[in-house]
Amino acid sequence: MTTAAKPPKIEHLSGAYKLPTNGKHRPWWRTGLETAALIAVGLCGLELLLSACGVGQEEILQPDPVMGTRHIPNKQVVWRMEGFSNESFNSEGLRDVEHPIAKPAGTFRIALLGDSATEGLQVPLKETYSSVLESIVTMPGKKTEVLNFGCSSYSTGQEVLQFEREVAQYQPDLTVLLYNRGDTLENVRKPTDLKTEPRPYFYIDADGTLQVDEAVLKANQKALQPNSTMDALRKHSRLYGVFSHANLNLSINDAAYRK
Repeated sequence: MTTAAKPPKIEHLSGAYKLPTNGKHRPWWRTGLETAALIAVGLCGLELLLSACGVGQEEILQPDPVMGTRHIPNKQVVWRMEGFSNESFNSEGLRDVEHPIAKPAGTFRIALLGDSATEGLQVPLKETYSSVLESIVTMPGKKTEVLNFGCSSYSTGQEVLQFEREVAQYQPDLTVLLYNRGDTLENVRKPTDLKTEPRPYFYIDADGTLQVDEAVLKANQKALQPNSTMDALRKHSRLYGVFSHANLNLSINDAAYRK
């Protein structure tokens, strides 16, 4: 005849009853580590899934303390807004092939400035305005070289700063600025508005001289400084790219979201 198992002994502690635990507790740090590991595995899985689907490479800009934003050098970009392209920026962040700073002998060099229309992410690199121009402009006894400095959202004032900061060192024989309606409106801001897009703005002083308004840049100085973690996310994370591109689309198309 078998003996029935005895029920666990109930202990009385401070008016409450509980089952004995035999002194074994799950360490909090172990739970924390397992949770962190699961999150990391999940994020890696999402990155791999987005990579397999070819999604999440639309991030093209990084903060810049002088210009507000600039292209991410060597960034591979798959662009699907208003068209399609799948290429990378060069080591200087240009939507172009590599170009030496020193102008080769016997070369007629043209520099293109402008916004997204010049940048041309909506078409393959060989079909951009700069590539087509290089193929049709001929100079007697010289090779034509066209450099594309176009960058999305740049105002005409930013393009002046860009010429002084980046373009002039390439010693172009001709500089062409492709003007897009609205570019000049992006040069100015309301005097009391420091929450507008971080970029240099411009005004004419009492003497009629063009001046750079850096108030918004200074108000966002910390956010515009290089950050190795955020720079790596912008350049390599497809998950970050999906959220960033969704934010861009909503900002453009949804007035309620912009507010």
